[in-house]
Amino acid sequence: MSEHQVSRFARPQSPLYIVVLAIVFVFSLMLAYVGLRPINHLDWVTTAQFLRYQTQLESPYSEDLSMDPDLALYHDDYVFLPYAPWTVFYFGVLAYATTRLIVALMVAAWIVIIIDSGKPLALILILHPLFILSWASGNLDFLVSGVGLWLIIRGVRGWRLGMSIMLIAVKPQVLPLLFLLEGVRILWERDWEALATVVVIFAVSNTLFPGWLAWMADKLPQYFDMVRGTKEQIEVSFAGGKYPFSVFGAWGFLPAVGVSLLILLLMLRRWTEWRTLAVLLGLVWTPYINPYSYAVLLVLLRKSSWWHVLIYLAIGIASLPVLFAEWHSLERYGLLLFLLLVPILTPPDREQFEEQIAARHRTRTLPLVGKFKTWQAQILVLLPLSGKER
Repeated sequence: MSEHQVSRFARPQSPLYIVVLAIVFVFSLMLAYVGLRPINHLDWVTTAQFLRYQTQLESPYSEDLSMDPDLALYHDDYVFLPYAPWTVFYFGVLAYATTRLIVALMVAAWIVIIIDSGKPLALILILHPLFILSWASGNLDFLVSGVGLWLIIRGVRGWRLGMSIMLIAVKPQVLPLLFLLEGVRILWERDWEALATVVVIFAVSNTLFPGWLAWMADKLPQYFDMVRGTKEQIEVSFAGGKYPFSVFGAWGFLPAVGVSLLILLLMLRRWTEWRTLAVLLGLVWTPYINPYSYAVLLVLLRKSSWWHVLIYLAIGIASLPVLFAEWHSLERYGLLLFLLLVPILTPPDREQFEEQIAARHRTRTLPLVGKFKTWQAQILVLLPLSGKER
């Protein structure tokens, strides 16, 4: 990669550009707060109660807690939410916020992500069922996974990378493979500042709230039981739900293998675009996620052409009366459709190819990247159109 290419990629990191994005964020936040109303309060009020216990330095990892009077208006009983203990470092300031503000924050974050991509037409994906599910839930999932993914693909490093990785790890079940990939990258590139940030956040938060580690020690063996087939997928969840929406969680091992192979085939010319693969395959193999977690896919469409964006939106809207007409009936099929459309309707993101990332960071590529390129070339030779660009 030339110095010109490197500088061009880094230019959006300038302080003035960040100030512009901040202004866009604030303006979008105000408009969304005035113009949008929340649909559901349950997800946020239970999260808010979790955060309130944390801000009061009380452990939220118990099912015997109560709701504050203002939150009990929406839900009487405390719902046990095993979010990571460092959630308070990111969202503690919102412990007394309303659901309306959370929805507005999601919209403002989406607008900033798209403006930053340089393809403003993708803003209309706010009308896609994936974003509507996120809006309707009032859940902070997109502020975790969507924003975390965006920061990582923008190329943050050092303490910012550490903060981004731990933001994603607030809900580690949504993007587990991306979390592992960036963790390996930190070690491989010896980004000690990022590593120190991760270690400090983890150590301090678990010192303050050790109940999470005890819960994880009890819960993780259940996932291994599920993998071994001694426990059904529906018996295991991350936060108490009983209707998993990942491919593995919904249909089991062999369907997950089949969908993974199909994704690899659709991404055949993009096998070293590991971050995108980590997002897609992570949604296949994670044991349990909710429908609104799939909103993170919209970030991958941020650079798609206008007609690909319109196709994705049109298919999404057309699917609403069929796949999303009844609660927890056919949504799984709709989400699988949206997942498989992403590698079809998104262009190769050259800046995210492992070779390009290594060139920007002036380091060697991660292990196995060379092997992947070799396997990719061998398969492409066997295809009748191997000499043509996709």
